[in-house]
Amino acid sequence: MKLVMTLLVRDEADIVAANIRHHLASGVDHILATDNGSTDGTIEILESFARDGSLTLRHDADDTFDQARITTGMALLAGERFGADWVLSNDADEFWVGPLRETVAATPGNLLFCRRANRIAAREEEWSFAAARHLAIAPKAEARAELLRPIPPKVLVRADNLIRLTQGCHNAEMRDAHPAPAREILIRHFAVRGRAHFIRKATAGGAAYARSTLDPRLGAHWRRWHTEIEAGRLDALYAEVVPSGAEIAAALSEGTLAEDTRLLQIP
Repeated sequence: MKLVMTLLVRDEADIVAANIRHHLASGVDHILATDNGSTDGTIEILESFARDGSLTLRHDADDTFDQARITTGMALLAGERFGADWVLSNDADEFWVGPLRETVAATPGNLLFCRRANRIAAREEEWSFAAARHLAIAPKAEARAELLRPIPPKVLVRADNLIRLTQGCHNAEMRDAHPAPAREILIRHFAVRGRAHFIRKATAGGAAYARSTLDPRLGAHWRRWHTEIEAGRLDALYAEVVPSGAEIAAALSEGTLAEDTRLLQIP
C-alpha cells in the first residue's frame, strides 16, 4: 500500500520543513508538492527534500486561489505517476496525527473524513509550537474568536476512485463513493502563527480571492478578511480571529480548549 501526500504551499518557510518531516515519519511514502509563487525561501526548502528523493516539486503560478484545480491535479498525478493507493491532500499548516497507514489499510471505505482542530496561541504571545499548545476540542459556533469555532474536516481518498477534490479538500467526488469517518486521526491546524503571519496570510489570500472568478460563496472568511483590511480594520480583525490570553483561560475552564501535548517541539 502506497500513501502519497500532496502539498500546496505559498510562503510557508517557517513551518513547511517541520510538516514534511512529521508526515514522512508518520508513514507517508512520498510527497508531491506544488509551490504557488513563494518568495520567502519555501522553494529552497522543498528543493532540499527533492534532492533526497522524498519529494517531487512542481510549480503553478496561478494567483486566483483555485485550490480545487491544483489539488485535484496533484491527487490524480499521485495515482497515475507515483502509484499511490491513497492520497492525503495537505496544507503546510496541517499536521495529521494518528495511525495513517493502519487506518487506510483497515477501512472498507474509499473516502475518509478526518477531523481538524485548531491549535492556538494567545495573541499576546510570540508564536511557537509550544505556545500554540491549546487544542480546540469542543469548538463553539457562537465563539467570538474565529479560531475557537468549528472547522470542516479534510479527506483521505483512494486514488483510483477519485474524480475531483473540492475547494479546500474538505470533500471529494468519487466513483462509487464509500465515505467513512477516520476517528483515529485528528489534524492539528496551526492556522495563525502570530500577527505578522496573519497579515501576510490574510492580505495575500484575500486579494487572490478578490481577483478570482470562483463561486463567491467559496472562501468566505478570506473575502471578509480582505474587505476588513482594505477598510483599515486590521487590528480589530486580528482580535476577532485570535483569542486573547483571558479568552483562552476562559475557554480552557469551560472545556472548549484543552492543553495538547502532541507536536510541542517540532524541530
